[in-house]
Amino acid sequence: MTTPDSPKGWSTMSIGDVLVPFQNGKVISQGWSPQCDKEPSDSPDEWGVLKTTAIQPGAFQPQHNKRLPPTLSADPNIEVHAGDLLLTCAGPRSRCGIPCLVRHTRPRLMTSGKMYRFRANEAIVLPEFLELVLLGPSAQRSINEMKTGTSESGLNLTHARFSMLRFAVPPLPEQHQIVGTVEAVLSRLDAAVAGVRNAAQRAEGLRTSILRRAFTEAAASDWTADTTPLGQLADLSLGKMLDRKSATGLHPTPYLRNINVRWHRFELDDLAAMDIRPDELDRVSVRPGDVVVCEGGEPGRAAVWRSNDEMAIQKALHRVRPSARLDADFFVLYLDYMARAGLLSAYCTGTTIKHLPKEKLALLPVPAIPVEDQRRSATQTLSQLEQLAPFAHATANAAKCADGLRRSLLHSATTGALTKPWREMRYG
Repeated sequence: MTTPDSPKGWSTMSIGDVLVPFQNGKVISQGWSPQCDKEPSDSPDEWGVLKTTAIQPGAFQPQHNKRLPPTLSADPNIEVHAGDLLLTCAGPRSRCGIPCLVRHTRPRLMTSGKMYRFRANEAIVLPEFLELVLLGPSAQRSINEMKTGTSESGLNLTHARFSMLRFAVPPLPEQHQIVGTVEAVLSRLDAAVAGVRNAAQRAEGLRTSILRRAFTEAAASDWTADTTPLGQLADLSLGKMLDRKSATGLHPTPYLRNINVRWHRFELDDLAAMDIRPDELDRVSVRPGDVVVCEGGEPGRAAVWRSNDEMAIQKALHRVRPSARLDADFFVLYLDYMARAGLLSAYCTGTTIKHLPKEKLALLPVPAIPVEDQRRSATQTLSQLEQLAPFAHATANAAKCADGLRRSLLHSATTGALTKPWREMRYG
C-alpha cells in the first residue's frame, strides 16, 4: 500500500508484513533466560546465552554472552544465525528497542528473554535496509512510544506493538542503492569516530597520569604515609526524597540529581524541584564549598558546589561539608584519583549495581597533610587538568557532530531523500 506521505514508488508496510516465519510459525521469536554461569562461552563447542549488551546500535557483539551450564539443555530453535535481526525488548529506556543485524556469528549462541529475533522476507525488504529503518530516528521515536512499564529502568516492548510498526519500503533496486551508499558513508564516518575516540582516550590517559603523579609520585617525596578517615575531616549527609503527603509549610526548592553531577563540575540544564519541609531544608541543602558526591551510578563522582543559589540534593547524593582541615578541591581530586586507580571500589557495596554508602565513605582514608599543602597541590593539579579542557571539549563536540550526521543520514535513507534524483529519473 502506498500512502500520500510515501516517496514515489515506495509502499507503506508494517514490520509484521515483511518478516518470514520460523519453523514454529512465529515471525518474531523471543529467547530464554536460564540461570547461567557468570563466565562467557568462549568456545563454539559450548552453548551460550546472549546478554542484551551483545546488541549495540547496528553492531552485533557475540562475545557478550553467558555460558549455559552443562546441567541445562540448549534450545536450538532460538539459536542465532547470520541474517537474523535482533532487537532488545526489555530494560532501561535507553537500552530497550536497540536493533542490529547479525552479519556473522559463531555457532551455539541463543537469544535471551530480553530480546527478539526475526528475519526479513528478502523478496520484499533487504535485511540491511530493515536494520537502517529500525536505527532511523522515525522508527526509534515510534518504538520509544510503544514501550510500557512503570519504571524508566524497566520497560518492555511487546510483540504485538512492535509488529505494527509501519515504515516506507522502496523497490528492491532502490534498497540496494540506499544500502550501498549508506554503508560507504558510514565506513568513512566510523573511521573518523574511531580517530575521535582514540584522541579522547589519550586525553583520559593524560588526565589519569596527572592525577597519579599528584597522589603517588609527588606525594611519595613530600607527604607522610599517615591518613585520616574522611568522617573526622568533614560532616557527611545523605540526600533524601522527602515525604510530601503529610508535610505542611513546604518550601519549593531545586535539587541536584545524580545526572547533574560530573567530575569537577555540574550540569544544571535539567534541574527538577521538590517541596521540602523547613526543618529538613538545612540537612539536604548545599552551600558554597560543599562537595557533592554520587552515592550510586558512578559511585564517588564528585564536584565542589560554588554558587550561592539555593540548591538541595536528592537521595542518591552525599553532601560532604569539609572542616578547616580539608580542602574541597583537594578532596575531589583525591576521589577522582581513587576512582581511576580502582581503589574506590573497596568502599562500595553491591555486585551488579554499585553504591557508596555513607558509612563506607566516612571510612575513606584521606592523606593527612596540612591544608595549605592540600591547596597548593590542588591548585597545581587543577592548572594542569585545565590545559586538557579545550582538547576534551573538541573531541566531545566532534563526537556529537558525528552522531548528528549519522542520524541525518539514516533519516535521509529511510525517507527517500538519499535517492530522490535516481527515483525521479526512474518513475518520472
